[in-house]
Amino acid sequence: MQVIKDQPRLFAASFVFVFGLGCSGAQPTETAPLVAIVTTSPSAAQSLETPSPAKTARQEKPVASSSSLSNRCAPDGAFLPLTPKPKPAAALPCRPAEVAAEKTITAEMKARYRLMNFNNTVAVKFGCDGLDRVISRIGLETGGGHGGSLNIIEISRPDPNSVHYDVMGIKLSPSMLGRPKSPFEILRSALSQEAVYALMPVIRTALRTTIEEVEPKTTPKTSGGGGSAFGSSADFHVLVRIEDTAARVIEKHYTGYENSFGQSQFLPLRLAQEELERALAGSSWHVESPPDEIKLFFDQRFIDAQKRFSDSSEWWVRERYMKLAAHVASRDLIPSLVPFLTPATNDASSIRIRDQAFEALVALTGWEPRAPKNGEHPRTIEAAANDFIVECGKIPIAQ
Repeated sequence: MQVIKDQPRLFAASFVFVFGLGCSGAQPTETAPLVAIVTTSPSAAQSLETPSPAKTARQEKPVASSSSLSNRCAPDGAFLPLTPKPKPAAALPCRPAEVAAEKTITAEMKARYRLMNFNNTVAVKFGCDGLDRVISRIGLETGGGHGGSLNIIEISRPDPNSVHYDVMGIKLSPSMLGRPKSPFEILRSALSQEAVYALMPVIRTALRTTIEEVEPKTTPKTSGGGGSAFGSSADFHVLVRIEDTAARVIEKHYTGYENSFGQSQFLPLRLAQEELERALAGSSWHVESPPDEIKLFFDQRFIDAQKRFSDSSEWWVRERYMKLAAHVASRDLIPSLVPFLTPATNDASSIRIRDQAFEALVALTGWEPRAPKNGEHPRTIEAAANDFIVECGKIPIAQ
């Protein structure tokens, strides 16, 4: 028996391609999703080092702030550290199988999967769930490459004795991108404990699902055969994350195009996404100033998302996060924004990220270093960015 694992191959007959064109600009390449039980936790706050001013000086020398003025990045003193995550406990032995959920998902995946060779079969398998029985936190991210959308949602129960789960969310809405003061909406609601518990068998099982297209042994009767492959310009992002009360995490995500070679990764995630969205269907999004708890939630999600920002397929997800930072982040995220002022490459997305990080710092500090001085022309963003690098770099992070 041979197993096809997302490798392009030639088919003997009736091979049909229906590939669409992607977005203009940076061309993302698809990557296999991250599936991990996390047993170590990086520092939640300043995971990126502030660049040295000597390495980032470009067209002008940065304008030094007056010693008589308080620091414009942090007028109240040191930056507060973001709330550190607790260190996850060691993974538990694999939980017993959710037999009913496995049967449901097996049938659903076989129905949704589109064979690349008609003689092949679909094998649906399930890995280990090393988390505790009770899940304290569920994360969902969704978005489309076209249109400018990104939803970041968390269902959590900080108090294990509570009979309900809190729901928080931030939505970057394509219909609101033209509103400079509020291109986002906020979700705050609750789900009953029973509603969340009812979701968990399918969600947990979907996160440990793998799909393989199995090719039979070649015989005179099975050689050849027809096949097809499909593709689409629908570039999308979905992430589902669960965490137990001991901070153990299982996370799986897919960012890329809807096509034959990615379906084994995104089909289980799509099923989990659908379950979560059905449970949240009664919740309403609102336009309002973000309260402190929403800012703290965004700060932490931003830090966690940095682990994926180097993935070339997530360039537009990174841009959406940075767009939100100007409106939803707290001042304590400033040290994590400063490194983006020095693009590692000159590709279009990195330059846009630099510009968006600059706008976020202007919004968070109220300081506009591009403003002309003594009748001069407005300063370039490169020179003004150096001012942020130097001045924000003077401020320590409180211990």
